[in-house]
Amino acid sequence: MTEAPKTTFPQAPDGDYLLPSAFTDDAGRPRFVIPFPKALHDTDMGLQALVTGEAFDGGFEAQTRRFFDAHVAPGDLFVDVGAHWGSFALTVASRFAGQRRVIAVEADPFNVLRLVKSVQINGLGDAVEVVAAAVSDQPGTIPLIGGRGTMGNVVKDAVLPDLPPDGMLPVSGYSVATTTVDLLLAEREEQKSARVFLKVDVEGNELAVLAGAKDLISSGRLAAAMIEKSGGYSREPHRAAFAGMLDGMKARGFSLHRFADRTKPGRLDDYTFDDEETDVLCLAPDLQPLPWYG
Repeated sequence: MTEAPKTTFPQAPDGDYLLPSAFTDDAGRPRFVIPFPKALHDTDMGLQALVTGEAFDGGFEAQTRRFFDAHVAPGDLFVDVGAHWGSFALTVASRFAGQRRVIAVEADPFNVLRLVKSVQINGLGDAVEVVAAAVSDQPGTIPLIGGRGTMGNVVKDAVLPDLPPDGMLPVSGYSVATTTVDLLLAEREEQKSARVFLKVDVEGNELAVLAGAKDLISSGRLAAAMIEKSGGYSREPHRAAFAGMLDGMKARGFSLHRFADRTKPGRLDDYTFDDEETDVLCLAPDLQPLPWYG
């Protein structure tokens, strides 16, 4: 486990530490903070990764966030599927004084409460809509499975990496509502003409999410999508299914890219399917990558 945070982190009146964003404004001040309880940091590996990345490594998943920060323009809509506590949603919403709209979707009820707190403490409630649901290929309900911390919750039938016997995930005992990306957009009439950026990081349920976004993908509104390729997609039949999904994106004109390092400044490279875990960025034909992100 990483070392617990020091008292150099500012604290909220309720005792939570306030993690300053690695992304800063023109005056060099953090653009937002993420409140977190020290006691949970001492036990939760996902929270440890977030705090360590943001405070000491230039930003948690900094390169993918830099991509969205560079390309999401005023008037665009960012859909954050698997929002956790808001590192991506707050990054997008905190630039251009709320002129970017964000739908932040999170399935785990505890994470939803933390996400709402993150949005409220930064005064971004007008820019970020929090949706408490899992995203899949159809609306309904689905069991939520836990056991790997705040970043390790998965829905039933998600594609998981091979786990050791002591890493098996227990059934949580409750189900959550499901929705689809297409339904989320159809329900928001005021956003029907907005250009859309999509982030999908849902611990092995990415293919179902994209199956529920087929109208968006074919609409011409999708400027870019980030799709997490986790370890479960390295074995069949999931490997072939993920490769087939990417072939479908290419057939619709999207180009495939990845960062060589998700934490260090660099360029966006072309992506050729392999077994490495990474974030795959699918860009529409009219979105040109920058020469350098950092």
